[in-house]
Amino acid sequence: MAPVIDVEPVESLDGPFSTEHRVWDLGTTVMTRAVLPPVERRFRHLRKEPLDHWCVVLCDSPEPGERHIGIRSLARQFEMSANDRGVLSLYLPRDLYPAMAGLIDAAEGDLPPTGLTTLLADYLSALERRLPLMSNEEMSTIAGATSTIVAACLAPNADRLEEAAPLTSWTLVERARRAIRDNLGRPDFSPDELCRMIGTSRSRLYRLFEPFGGVTRYMQRQRPRTARQLLTMPNVVIPVARIAEQVGFLDLSSFSRAFRREFNLSPTDMRSAGILGLPIDEPPVALDLNPSADASILMRSLRALRG
Repeated sequence: MAPVIDVEPVESLDGPFSTEHRVWDLGTTVMTRAVLPPVERRFRHLRKEPLDHWCVVLCDSPEPGERHIGIRSLARQFEMSANDRGVLSLYLPRDLYPAMAGLIDAAEGDLPPTGLTTLLADYLSALERRLPLMSNEEMSTIAGATSTIVAACLAPNADRLEEAAPLTSWTLVERARRAIRDNLGRPDFSPDELCRMIGTSRSRLYRLFEPFGGVTRYMQRQRPRTARQLLTMPNVVIPVARIAEQVGFLDLSSFSRAFRREFNLSPTDMRSAGILGLPIDEPPVALDLNPSADASILMRSLRALRG
């Protein structure tokens, strides 16, 4: 990222550290994920390159579960310090938003935790998880969809909110699915509590989960599916009773019945199949979407794509 921003540690680093930098080329948009060392760092943008882009930044706080979102213009100089462990960045060419450039400029800086900015943060998190599983056709359309929801969240009006409605529904489903995963160990976790947790009505939640057979059915199926992952972990043997507890079953017999209903195998047989290497349904294979791409080159290329 050196052509775009200078990064330096505020304090000295003792020994090596782990880091990661991934880049996704979305055509008219670039997204990056940086995993950074756990020390305070100073970021300085000195406009080295003639990049007239905005950068929407979603930062993971050192405190688990905390995050904040902000927007910066690469046409302006800025300096800041942070100790975030992970940073998700979305680079947006200014020419994509000629009618609302002034509104986005006015939003520059850290964004307040309103409903719309939280929605934007949820969308970016969900998009990052989905990108490795997307086909090339889906990748070719995601930049326009992302621009739509950014516009709706940063400069909302009735038309933009209506245009972004399908994406906000998708984001809400992703939030609900994450909440379900996080609460699988609670036998009393209910659709009503899920509604309160993600801030939506029961009727809307049920409409969103109709393609999954309903929210209750979806929640029921996630328990044995998560148990399957735990049963087939390589070189890790967790007692079946403990797995049943972790996915929210009060007794082993109920767990075994639900598991057999889902997979036509008992939990013990599923574990044996995993140990023997017998065929088991696998999640989709992640695609290699040019992980070695240079972010600064991609961002410079956005200008050609705009024209």
